[in-house]
Amino acid sequence: MQVRFFKTLSLPCLLMLMLLQACSKTTEVEDKDINTNLSSEAAINNPCDLTDPNSGAIFCKDETGTYIFFITINGDTVWMNIEVSSSSSEVFLSSSSLEKICTTDNPSFNADGISYYYSEVTLSYYYYDDSCTPIFLAPLSSSSIVESSSSAISSSAISSSVISSSTSISNGLDPTITYTESEVNITNDNQCIEITNGITKISCGGNYYFSGTRTEGQIQVESNDLNNVYLYLQGLSLSNSGDAPIYVRNAEKVLIVLADNTTNTFIDGSDRTVFYDGDTTKACIYSKDDLTIKGNGTLNVTGNFNNGIHTSNDLRFKDAPTIIVNAKNHAIKGKGSVEFGDETPWAGNIEITSTEGDGIKSDEGEEETFNAEKGFIHITGGTFKITTAYDAMDAYNYILIDNSPVITIKTGQGATGSTNSTYSYKGLKTDSLLTINGGTIDINSQDDCIHSSGIININGGTMTLASADDAIHSDQILNINDGNISVSKSYEGFEAYVINLNGGTTSIVASDDGWNAAGGDGSGTATGGSTGFPSWGGGGGTSSTGTLNVKGGYHFVKAGGDGLDSNGDFNISGGTTIVLQTGGGGNGILDMGDGGNYKMTHTGGVVLGVGTAQMFVTPNSGTYISSTSLGASQNTMISIANSSGQVLAAFKTPLSAAAGIYMDNNISGHKFYIGGTFNGTLDSNGFATIGTISGATQK
Repeated sequence: MQVRFFKTLSLPCLLMLMLLQACSKTTEVEDKDINTNLSSEAAINNPCDLTDPNSGAIFCKDETGTYIFFITINGDTVWMNIEVSSSSSEVFLSSSSLEKICTTDNPSFNADGISYYYSEVTLSYYYYDDSCTPIFLAPLSSSSIVESSSSAISSSAISSSVISSSTSISNGLDPTITYTESEVNITNDNQCIEITNGITKISCGGNYYFSGTRTEGQIQVESNDLNNVYLYLQGLSLSNSGDAPIYVRNAEKVLIVLADNTTNTFIDGSDRTVFYDGDTTKACIYSKDDLTIKGNGTLNVTGNFNNGIHTSNDLRFKDAPTIIVNAKNHAIKGKGSVEFGDETPWAGNIEITSTEGDGIKSDEGEEETFNAEKGFIHITGGTFKITTAYDAMDAYNYILIDNSPVITIKTGQGATGSTNSTYSYKGLKTDSLLTINGGTIDINSQDDCIHSSGIININGGTMTLASADDAIHSDQILNINDGNISVSKSYEGFEAYVINLNGGTTSIVASDDGWNAAGGDGSGTATGGSTGFPSWGGGGGTSSTGTLNVKGGYHFVKAGGDGLDSNGDFNISGGTTIVLQTGGGGNGILDMGDGGNYKMTHTGGVVLGVGTAQMFVTPNSGTYISSTSLGASQNTMISIANSSGQVLAAFKTPLSAAAGIYMDNNISGHKFYIGGTFNGTLDSNGFATIGTISGATQK
C-alpha cells in the first residue's frame, strides 16, 4: 500500500508558506484528544523521526509531539490532513478520517486519508494495508533523525542524512530476517548482520524482525554498543541440535517482542556440540545480559539440554504474552532476578514443566557475596501453572507476590509423596524473605508448600495448600496478617520459631502439630549471616524455645499431634481459634514450653479446644474453663453456656472428644455442656458464638 499524498508542496512553496505563517496568528485546533497550536516555528524546529517502510516517507512533528507533515523519498513535503485557507494563511487539521475497516480503535493521526495507530505493546505507530496487515512505521536511528529546519528540509539534506546513510539503517528501515530450511533472507540490511549456515549474528543495537522456520538455526547477539537490541518475533520457529536457538553473548539489553497473534517456537538438542572458549550455552534461550520478554504473542520453549530460558543477569516479562516452557532442568532462571510486570500488573500466562529441576529460579548471592537487590522473584499478576521435579519457585533473596495472580503448583509427587529425601520439593521457597500480598494460590507439594529460611509475611490472598511436610514453614518468623488459607493435608500446618497470627482466616489439617512454634527443618540457611535465631534440625524442630502469638483472625486446626504447640511462651490477645486434637501418644490440645520458665497469657480472644487429652495448661493471666472428662462422642454438640442456656461457643465435634479447654474474658458462670439441642447457626467448621442450648449435660 503506497502513501497517498494529500497536498504536495515543492520546497520553495513550503518555505514561502512557512514565512507567511510566521507573520500570521496561529490557530488553536482540536483533533480528538489532542489540543495543539500549529505554527511555522513548530514545523521548522522539531525533528522527523519515523519512516514508512513501504514508501520511504519520513514523518515530522511539532513541539507538542504531534505529527503534522511528512517528506517523500523525492524530497517533497506533504502536510497531513492540513488545508490552506483561501482567505488566510492559517493552517488547521482536517476532521476527515479513513473509514474504520480493519479496527475499531481510534487513530492517533491521519495522513492523506490513511489512519495511523499507536501500539502500546511495540511502542510504535502503524497503519493497515489493503489486506488489513499492520505496517509499522520504523524509528530512525539517532544519527539519522532529520531536524526540520530551513537548512534541513531539502532533497539534498534528506539524501545525505537519511536516504543514503550508511551509518545506520538504510533508508531508515529496520532489518527483516526470514528463515527457510535452505537460506536466510535479509531485507534492509543495516550492516550489523552476518549470516553463516543458518546463524544470524547481530553486532549492534536496533530493531530486528524475524519470521520463518529452520531446523538448524540460531539468533546470536554480540553487540558492543550501548543501544538495546530488539528482536521482534513474528512467527519464528528455530531448533538447534547442538546449541541454543537464541544466544545473547553480549549486549546492553535484549528485548524479545512477541508479535500479536503469532506463535514462536524454540527447541534445543539434548547435547552441546558448539563451544565458546571452552563453555557452552546452558539453556534453549540463553543470555549473559539483561533479557526482557514482552508483547502479546506466544513463546514455546523446549530445553532438552538444561534450562528453558536463562539469563545470567535480570529477566523480565512484560505485557501479556503466553510463555510455555518444558525443560530438563530449571524452566525459567534469571540469576540476578525474575520479574513478571512492573508498575503495571502483569497480564500474561506462564505454563512450565521441569523434569529434573526447579520451575522459576533466581540464585544470585548463593555462591557469591549477598546482594540485597538481587536474587529475587517478583510477581505482579498473571496466570501460572507450574509442574516441577523439585522446587516450583526458588529465590535466594526473596519472593514477592503482589496484586492478584493465579498460581497453580505441583512439586515432585505432591502431598502423597515421601519426605524421606535429600532433595527439595517446595512450592514457594526463599532463603531470606517471602511476602504474599494477594492472589489465588493452589499448591500441592511433596515438601513445604511455602518456605523461608528467614521471614514469611502473608498479607492477603487465597491459598489452598496440601503438603507431605509443612504447609507453611519459616526458620525465623511467620506473620499471618490477612488472607484466607486452607490446608487440606500436612505433617505440620504452621511452623516457625515465632508464629504471629494477627488476622485472616485459616483452616489446617495436620497429621502432627497444627501450629508449632519451635524450629525448622534445616532445609535452608537464612541470608545475611548470623540472625539471632537458633539452628534447627529434624522435621519436628529440636529447639527448646519459640513463641506463639494469637492476636486476631479466625482459625481452625485439626491435628493428629498437638493442636497448638509452643516450645516457649504462648500469648493470646485476640481472634477466634478452634482446635480439634485427634491423636493420643502424649499429645494434647495445647502444649507449652519444653522445660524452663515459660508462660501462657490470655488477655483477649476466644480459644475452644477439644481432643483426646488436655495437657492441662494454666494461663498466667486471663480466664479459662476446662474439662478432662467430656466424654463427647462423634457429631455431639459441645457448648460453653450459662445456666440459662445462653452460649458463648458451640461446636459440633466431628470426632469423639475426651477433654476440652475454653478461654474467653466473658466466661463467668459458664460451664461445658455436652449434647442437647442447639438453637443457632453453625459455620462450615461446625462452630457458633451465638445461640442457645437446651437438654444438655453439664460437665
